[in-house]
Amino acid sequence: MPDNRPFAIPAARIALLLLGWTLYFLLFGCATAPKPVLKPPEVSLGPVLTVLNAETGSDKVRLVPSPKGPVQALIASSKRGQVVHVTVRENGVSEPEIVLANVSPSRLDGAYDRNGRLHALIDTGHMVLEDGTWRPDAHTPWEATGIAPSWAGFVPGAPDLVWAFVVEGGDVGAALRMDIYGFGGGYPAFGIIWPWFRS
Repeated sequence: MPDNRPFAIPAARIALLLLGWTLYFLLFGCATAPKPVLKPPEVSLGPVLTVLNAETGSDKVRLVPSPKGPVQALIASSKRGQVVHVTVRENGVSEPEIVLANVSPSRLDGAYDRNGRLHALIDTGHMVLEDGTWRPDAHTPWEATGIAPSWAGFVPGAPDLVWAFVVEGGDVGAALRMDIYGFGGGYPAFGIIWPWFRS
């Protein structure tokens, strides 16, 4: 063994190690499980249905599946300037019912409550379908407080009518807001972080 190298590995041993590792990775590194045999799903498309016979533009559509089968479609038609309700079944589409006229909402949502009534949220306005008629309903979480939310909707898939909404912190008594900004990263961790206070 030469004096300037603490560990000496002969070339034959290095070649044998490389050959062994190469064979190991070729034989075992590329082994994969056999692919399962997948059958295509049994899906059949029905006839094409015209849900709303009008020219479309920047319309908003919310589909609410009914527990009883049909799908309820709430459509905010920008060309008509109204929100309409249509029931979509396998055999056809019902005539559009006007939910609210002379509106062009930025947000549209719908959900069922536990009594099976369909609710529509048009921006922050609440409508309920009762006995085949759409009626405005003032019962909203923000109505009692007098706070106007910047965004409102229903929680999808909830067993009852669950509301989700966003309000400004100043409207609920929060005097200050702190945002945290920063940049940096890498290893070792390096960066600058600073708070920014707003009222």
